[in-house]
Amino acid sequence: MGGDSGAREGPEIAKRASRGATAATGRRISGADWIAGAILAAWALGQLARDAILPTALLFYVPSPLVALLLLAVALVARFRRLPWLRIAVSALAPAAVALLIECRWLPATVAPVAGGAPLRVVHWNVSGGWVAPELQAREIARLRPDLVVLSEAPERVARRVAPALPGFRHETFGSLTLLARELLDGEWLERDRRLQVVRGRFGWGGRSWSVFAVNLGSSLLEPRDPSLRRVVAQLEARRPDLVVGDFNAPRRSRALGRLPPGWRHAYDEAGAGWSATWPVPVPLLAIDQTLVGPRLRATGYRLTGTPWSDHRLQLVELVPAGPG
Repeated sequence: MGGDSGAREGPEIAKRASRGATAATGRRISGADWIAGAILAAWALGQLARDAILPTALLFYVPSPLVALLLLAVALVARFRRLPWLRIAVSALAPAAVALLIECRWLPATVAPVAGGAPLRVVHWNVSGGWVAPELQAREIARLRPDLVVLSEAPERVARRVAPALPGFRHETFGSLTLLARELLDGEWLERDRRLQVVRGRFGWGGRSWSVFAVNLGSSLLEPRDPSLRRVVAQLEARRPDLVVGDFNAPRRSRALGRLPPGWRHAYDEAGAGWSATWPVPVPLLAIDQTLVGPRLRATGYRLTGTPWSDHRLQLVELVPAGPG
């Protein structure tokens, strides 16, 4: 009987050992966990520090949707290799939530009714040098019936192709920044170096004179954007334009752009809704084209349009005077 009992206990002990090994496997930290943890920690550091210094800026510039997809890919590989995968997949919810709930807004803005005439319609577009279908780019701009157009990466040869599509408009080109308006009064350089270009223009609309900054920041990832953004904000405080538009090559949540002077707002935050990223088309992941609205104006509409003719989406902003006088 003792031999029979020992024979029966042997398989039971083996089964318990197998179950223990399986449980230990489920609890162990795998290589996939380490990879996912490193991705999530780097992303979280970028979100917390943002562009305070260049290393954290590089982490901040990694699109949150891309981080979520990377985590899901790691989870898929872990599942294929019979490793714990569910917790990795769940961790993808954090960058997905930031992309969908913080970087974007989905409810249409509540805009007070506009009394009087039509709003000021402003188009900003980085036309990527106008190398792809410039005639179609010009036609797209004209279709939107703008009052003011600001073009990035648009040297004089681009302006000469766009201007005929907008009868009655004047244009001035400063390097690769072009301004077009019916009542374009003048323009001047405020900042002009490799990292930052700012042009101040004045235009007439509604019987009043208005000023706009056209902004372009360098795109090199090896140079910090925060100093240039702070220069833009300093010019904004010193000269008080009514509108600032351009290719900032920096997300709207950058430190300098998140602390605008009193009375200034992002047009997207005030009147926009939907996916806010502007680059790269056809799958935009980063909101790097911006419109800032000053105290004399308020945004009543903000729309982004993607086309096959540029790697940036076009911004269409509708604005009205914030008050009389």
